[in-house]
Amino acid sequence: MTENVFAVYKPKGPTSNDVVQEIKKGSGVRKIGHGGTLDPLARGVLVIGVDEGTRLLTADELKEKEYLADIKLGEYSSTDDEEGEKAPIEIANKPEIKEINATLKMFIGKISQTPPPYSAVKFQGKEAYKLARKGKEVRLSPRPAEIKEIEVLDYSWPILKLRVVTGPGVYIRSLARDIGEKLGTGGYVADLERTRVGRFEAKDTLSIEGAIDKLKGELKNRYTVSDMITIDEFKKAEIKIGRVLVAEKVPETDKLLRLVFDFGSEERQIISGIATSFPDPSVLVGKELPVLVNLEPRELKGLVSDGMLIATGSNEKAILLVPESEVPPGSIVR
Repeated sequence: MTENVFAVYKPKGPTSNDVVQEIKKGSGVRKIGHGGTLDPLARGVLVIGVDEGTRLLTADELKEKEYLADIKLGEYSSTDDEEGEKAPIEIANKPEIKEINATLKMFIGKISQTPPPYSAVKFQGKEAYKLARKGKEVRLSPRPAEIKEIEVLDYSWPILKLRVVTGPGVYIRSLARDIGEKLGTGGYVADLERTRVGRFEAKDTLSIEGAIDKLKGELKNRYTVSDMITIDEFKKAEIKIGRVLVAEKVPETDKLLRLVFDFGSEERQIISGIATSFPDPSVLVGKELPVLVNLEPRELKGLVSDGMLIATGSNEKAILLVPESEVPPGSIVR
């Protein structure tokens, strides 16, 4: 794994995609994904990949996961977790721990497991949970899964606390449901924490805010002010003279500046560098400066730019901020 793959601790409530979008929006990183969905009601380790790290999210070393699950016996749930409608089961004899241990052994190894109807598994071309929430019947087919370990941590009727280590393809909600069926008690996940994904453990995770700060710092280092570049190198681009309406530093950066220009018939936001001749952004307000436009819009630190500022000096050269990997072809960087 690389620095572009790390883990955050997902709290209860948001979906895994909600967490990814929050990190993306807060950090300004454009390419980001996660390595294994956690249900909204679950919390714990969510592996995040950024840029080329997204290609590593399917690596074999991330397929083993560990969970702490509270299973409530004596009821079924329409969603196999706390969120669904409950159906109590009349129990003549509560199962003893000996019976529970014998039942759990049936689920260790390579098994066949039917995903919950309220899951992201595709059914008739759509996510199953979307159809289920509309009241449509969803019948998912069993699929291969692997459970490596199940350990009873505590049992006090009706709560059975388990530690479960899984391979790929396991739904803990389905496991809770199936255990309940074997015991004749019904069962669903009342609480779930994912404590490990591969080598990533809960104790080593970042908070969502910590992940945003981490990526902000990396993005800050990724974008630097290049050396002097002659305006002649950009003859094919359109250069407008615009009056600066707003000039301010982008928070948590040294080199990024947000500028709003008035071009007479329009206003345009530009992200650029701070020229050495303008040590204070407020000095730019009211000034008329050349602006290079007609570049592809880009996003830096979560702000969208329609162009780049070229702040010229008396020598007709400019300080231009570009990602180092995106210096325009043919430009002379001195």
